[in-house]
Amino acid sequence: MFSIIILHHNKAEYSRACLDSLLCSSARPLEIINVDNGSQDETPQILDEWEERAAACGITTKRLTFDTNIGAIRGRNEALAVAQGDYLAFLDNDTLLAQSDWLEQLRDFLDADERRAIVAPKLLFPWEPFLIECCGCGISPQGRVQYIGRGQEREAIQKPQEVQCAISAAWLMTRRLVEAIGTLDDAYSPVQYE
Repeated sequence: MFSIIILHHNKAEYSRACLDSLLCSSARPLEIINVDNGSQDETPQILDEWEERAAACGITTKRLTFDTNIGAIRGRNEALAVAQGDYLAFLDNDTLLAQSDWLEQLRDFLDADERRAIVAPKLLFPWEPFLIECCGCGISPQGRVQYIGRGQEREAIQKPQEVQCAISAAWLMTRRLVEAIGTLDDAYSPVQYE
């Protein structure tokens, strides 16, 4: 089973577009855990409507609702506590999915080598010419983040590569990783070095 954790804090239209793109995902069984971090806009109504559509597509949903924004790390950790999947994904609510089999492809990459426990897809900017936003990150000794491939043609990076870190806008990890090292470290909140 796959569990996808999505944080929401306002920006309802982004959430609607992200969730609608998830309806095309082919992976089953699939569980979506929506974390509403104190949204003050139409996000709760959008989640209500979307959960009905998801059920019609065979997608299980859960929702965690907080009165205030508890932050990305705590919100994700709260969702990890209720997630049922053997494969756990994080998505930001402004992420759109372009391939229906994205979860299966990421899972197959993880399963191809038992030393792998986390993988992130290539992220593209959502407007033409769809340049690379991020293919992982490098961190300088001073702590500065460099997004690998940023601004390059999407074909510029084709092969998987080991990176210092992956941004949690989109990644898939195994449950065994969480069981081995624990959840995200709250000491880094609100900086988000998950």
